[in-house]
Amino acid sequence: MTKKSAKPKRIRPTSNEYEQISWHTVYTSRWFVPLVLAFCICILLSFRQINDPDIGFHLRGGQWMTENMRFHANDVFTYTVKQNEYIAMYWLYQILLFAAFSLSGYSGLTFLNVLLLFFIFYLVLYRMKSAGVPVWLASLTLFSAVVAMEFRFLYRPEIITWCSMLLMLIVLDEYFFYRRNRLFWLPVIQVFWVNLHGLFILGWIIIAAYFISILIHKKVFDKIFLKWSIISVLVSFINPYFLRGLAFPFYLFTRLQGSNIFKMMITELNSPWAIETMGSKSLFLTAPLHWYYLISATSLLLIIATFKRRKIHEYLLWAAFLFLSSSTVRNVPLFVIIAIQITAVSLVNIAVWIRQRLRKHGLFNKIKQISPVAVSLFIGLLCLRVMTNAYYLTNNRANNFGIGLDRHAHPAGAADFINDNRLQGRVLNDLNSGSWLIWQTPQPVFIDGRLEVMQETFFHEYLSSFAENGLHKILRKYNPQLVTFEYGSALNWRHQLADMPEWRIIYVDEKSVIYAHQDYAAPIQSLNFAELLAQRDIDTTIGDVDVWHVLRIPSKSKVTSFFEGFFRRKSYAELLPMKLALFAYENDEFRVSELLFLHLLRKTDSHAYQVYFNLGAVYYRSEDYEKALYCYERVLELDPKNGYAQKYKNDITQIMIRRGAF
Repeated sequence: MTKKSAKPKRIRPTSNEYEQISWHTVYTSRWFVPLVLAFCICILLSFRQINDPDIGFHLRGGQWMTENMRFHANDVFTYTVKQNEYIAMYWLYQILLFAAFSLSGYSGLTFLNVLLLFFIFYLVLYRMKSAGVPVWLASLTLFSAVVAMEFRFLYRPEIITWCSMLLMLIVLDEYFFYRRNRLFWLPVIQVFWVNLHGLFILGWIIIAAYFISILIHKKVFDKIFLKWSIISVLVSFINPYFLRGLAFPFYLFTRLQGSNIFKMMITELNSPWAIETMGSKSLFLTAPLHWYYLISATSLLLIIATFKRRKIHEYLLWAAFLFLSSSTVRNVPLFVIIAIQITAVSLVNIAVWIRQRLRKHGLFNKIKQISPVAVSLFIGLLCLRVMTNAYYLTNNRANNFGIGLDRHAHPAGAADFINDNRLQGRVLNDLNSGSWLIWQTPQPVFIDGRLEVMQETFFHEYLSSFAENGLHKILRKYNPQLVTFEYGSALNWRHQLADMPEWRIIYVDEKSVIYAHQDYAAPIQSLNFAELLAQRDIDTTIGDVDVWHVLRIPSKSKVTSFFEGFFRRKSYAELLPMKLALFAYENDEFRVSELLFLHLLRKTDSHAYQVYFNLGAVYYRSEDYEKALYCYERVLELDPKNGYAQKYKNDITQIMIRRGAF
């Protein structure tokens, strides 16, 4: 007879005082309200209008599979790389997404995402409760996880990876700490994971870390665990692409290399320790990034402080996922999921030690009483700022609280124009526009965000179009009849097209522009910029006196703007005319640009210093130096450290002195 493998001994994660928190303890805790509010902020941050640029190709992918009743193989959505293989390891997510859209439109997608994210953070709480983390600590760490991860609350299959990770960690924790053998769930989780997202290989890493931990801590070769681990690996072959699907994560790993062109050019593939946090290239600004830094530093210090209580799998997972998050900003939530649990259980050990020593102090007891009220007030006020969009606008983020589609975030107007005018010619588009055009227009696109399909060679070719005379080479090679792009991010194309008289502008809105070749769509006339003003009911007869009246509108103080953020709802869409005004400026349409900026000053007080700065440039180019000087002075009132405004103010002052204006 073979000897049965020894059952793992129970290892208590904490002292007896905090072991296995019951739901009754949670409900009756004075920290229950802050915990509920932590879930409220999670839900409110999930209710975000759809602005994910990848949503188009995911919906179109699900639609294509449903209509054709087969999996993706070679690309069918572009005319440039249609020979490339399309390994869609997220095929099941695309079908789920399209099914939700078919049932209830874009609103259905919002509610699907809300439910998924709520379930994810419920699993975070469940795991903490099982580890004996008290309610007060669970509330604080859960809130920290939400604000550190919310910048990736996107409509992407990576959310499925978060869910799969947590489910697997719960099963493994119960086996490691409490001898609850539910390991049969591991292959079930894995077989869904492998068909929902390409990062299924993380399941292997998590299982391996626990196997090593069992081997070292329990000093047994656990054959039961090994059996279910092997089965979990083998079920990964159950995917439409078999070995090629299994190899897909290793291709994704190449993007972590510093020499990879995608990593160098795509912001979300940059390291969070090096990413720009102030400026147009940032995906998110200071708040989530700083929470990530805080969680990273805190978890490291706590691991060191409680190293005798930590388990091998905690060390291994913390290090592995720190590496992943440090390499690519999109992996930050993966590390947060691992680190927040280690932080919580480590703090339990320290909190017991502190509580034993400070229990008799009156100040400690007062802090215990006041803390849940203070935290509730803080999170409650933050919830208000999310609902008014102040939470996003403070950091220049183009997000809107709400449900359904954010049309302003996609080239929806350009796609509608193409469809309404039945423009079925070959389109040259930029990277950001491709996904939506795949979903909304009938013809194949030039490029889109499926980088695994585009591949490095073609992406190099795409980037070459932004070099001097580069667009001309692309136009000559692919011979498109239409060119459409988001002019805010592909401004270099506009500069090159300005020197090509055979191309004319036939459409522009606050996001996108469409150029048509002179031999295509002749009935559609070139754009008249003055028509843009008429379409937006902007008064074109405004005189000099009225202009000065608008320019002298007093700006609100930062204190007033801050407090309005708790009750006055704003939208980043209010600032979209600024992009159109800048586009008019780039096309030397200074009067149109001026009127658009003045209209913006009348309608909104958000980012007034940017409006004044751009108006200063308009008046400078128009040689209206008095107004230009005034605009730069207003910029310096609102942003005293603006070096560019100071420089232009000095230059204009010298010009006016030479002309005897002073």
